[in-house]
Amino acid sequence: MGRPLRALVVEDSEDDARLVVRELERGGFDVEFERVDTPEAMAAALKDSNWDIVLSDHSMPHFNSPAALDLTRRADPDMPFIIVSGKIGEELAVSLMRMGAQDYIWKDDLMRLSATAERELREAAIRRQMRAALQELRKSEERYRRMADNAPDILYRVSFVPSFRVDYLSHACKEILGYSSEELTSNPELWRKIVMPADASLVERFLGNPDSQWQSYVIETNHKSGRRVVLECRPVPIRDGEGAVIACEGIARDISDMKKAEEEMRRRKEEAETAVLRAQTYLDFICHDISNIISPVMTYAEMISKDDKVPLGAREIVGKIERQIVRTATFVRFTRRLADAQRVSFRLLPLVNLRSVFERAQNEVEMRFPDRRLNVVCHYPHEGEILARGEGWIEDVVYEIIDNSVKHAEKSEVSISISVMPAQTGLGESMWKVEIADDGPGIRDVLKSSLTVDSLGAGNRFTRGVASALTFASLIMEEMGGRLKIEDRVPGDYSKGTKVSLLVPSATELPSPSKPTETH
Repeated sequence: MGRPLRALVVEDSEDDARLVVRELERGGFDVEFERVDTPEAMAAALKDSNWDIVLSDHSMPHFNSPAALDLTRRADPDMPFIIVSGKIGEELAVSLMRMGAQDYIWKDDLMRLSATAERELREAAIRRQMRAALQELRKSEERYRRMADNAPDILYRVSFVPSFRVDYLSHACKEILGYSSEELTSNPELWRKIVMPADASLVERFLGNPDSQWQSYVIETNHKSGRRVVLECRPVPIRDGEGAVIACEGIARDISDMKKAEEEMRRRKEEAETAVLRAQTYLDFICHDISNIISPVMTYAEMISKDDKVPLGAREIVGKIERQIVRTATFVRFTRRLADAQRVSFRLLPLVNLRSVFERAQNEVEMRFPDRRLNVVCHYPHEGEILARGEGWIEDVVYEIIDNSVKHAEKSEVSISISVMPAQTGLGESMWKVEIADDGPGIRDVLKSSLTVDSLGAGNRFTRGVASALTFASLIMEEMGGRLKIEDRVPGDYSKGTKVSLLVPSATELPSPSKPTETH
């Protein structure tokens, strides 16, 4: 069970909204959300429900992020507001941050969303705590100081009128910076000395211009002992009756350990990516060389097995060798396919017409088994092309399924039924459901689970040496965002034949249902 999160998504695209929600769910949140795309709908949603966070697109036909931010701040000044949009310029991003947005994330870089949301939820809680604390301050200064001085972060207040001065620093500055609050409040210039030179201009701009950007910033400082301390500062402006900034209050948090962890994580990620790239390169070389080796061997084996001058017993042995070579070639081909599928997003895979896939697979299997009669009946949801993503990948998978059906058949005539129907994932993604059923001897239940494995169990299974072509096919479908499942053609009776179900990524939005068609 993930962390509960009530999110108001301001987005005119339902697909983009679902992508945002899915990314939050991947980050460990249990999301309850509502999508709005007009001022009226958002105002009603803010009035009727309590939300933890607002995630807003920047530009919509009837709405925009500044207007959404204004409604949010009226409803709750502390609610996190994150812009999730296409790439926007730095000047626009800064303007939105000045207006009060906590952060912005590009839609093509959603991996940051969960961490950003978690951070802003945490910071919103802190802001609410601070707001409550400041209210208490007006009632009881002593009670506020006791609470502030026991906080793990540095709480501060500085004034700009009539000149800059440090009014208050919590006792945490002694633990974090090595200087007591008395040292830093009595000597404002000390701040300029402890800040690293690279961040000096940022501090100067902040101290010299009270109307500067009121957003969080990170600076590197020197501890009294000389070690580096990284502070994340979040100032809140205090204005007079005319709106002029006269002071600010805020929190300075020691994020040194977090920065070190981020740097280490970045380094390990780069090392892992390099290792994966190197392994994939080696795999390409190995598969290429093995293909080059077995290709002439297969040719010679085929020539010998068909040569009447060679004794029958020898030809039978060569025939067995030829079958093992074919199996090896299949594994090599599937290994390369699997490696290729892991390198690209299935949304970028080339398109293929499923009608053509089934026809080519049938023709190739008939050529391989000339002594078998193959009857294939296809059921389609409509006339015309059935476009899916994964040219080459899908063809290999379908060929292997039909080849398996014919290879293991116990009779000279094999009947295969292929049905295609539209389907959707739980996230609304368009898919094709393909069912390939035969009337062969079937597969016992104990073997079904051993023929298909997910990517987490694949390594152990391969090391035991019992991987099959269907195992590779199952993994390829998973990498493509689909699925392969083996069932009984007649539920509960494996002897009546096998049904293999595929969930294949569709190339377009699913068409409206129409009269099914059948081909032989």
